[in-house]
Amino acid sequence: MTFNKKLKGRKQIKFTDHARIEMAKDDIRADEVLKAIENGEVIEDYVDDRPFPSCLLYGKSDEKPIHVVCALPQHVNMLINCLYTGPEEMDRLREEEEMRAGKCPICGGDTKEGTVEVQEMIEGAAYIIKGVKAEVCVQCGERMYSLDEMRRIEKVREKIKNRMITPIEVRKVAVVSL
Repeated sequence: MTFNKKLKGRKQIKFTDHARIEMAKDDIRADEVLKAIENGEVIEDYVDDRPFPSCLLYGKSDEKPIHVVCALPQHVNMLINCLYTGPEEMDRLREEEEMRAGKCPICGGDTKEGTVEVQEMIEGAAYIIKGVKAEVCVQCGERMYSLDEMRRIEKVREKIKNRMITPIEVRKVAVVSL
């Protein structure tokens, strides 16, 4: 069975921290990724990726082009590792998928469920979102978020942009240059 057929209708999806960051940079929402997967086509199969095969998918959400790298590990229906929009970024799509049951897609270390703080840059200001559920690698710290948690993060980002949320605390942040 081809990746294209295997991807359609997947319900349990995990997003890596890398995917969350790329989505925020390009203002891509989790539901837009799902729409791109549903109407998209696999343009490259990485059947030899270990420990699980992965693929590069190109699809659109409305008219927004989205490239998605995803794997099909056994413990999760689909892992979204990288998201890129626009053809000029295609050269960056050579990241290898290394997702094993309960294992980190980056280093292969064990993961455990936890609650984390997520840093977001919104309109030039730094925000910290507390109480975010994630699978966290105990070795390298890579994080993976469920689809529901990605949607919760997106709602908070939107509330911040629309000034509909008041910070529960303000921290001083030192900024340095190299």
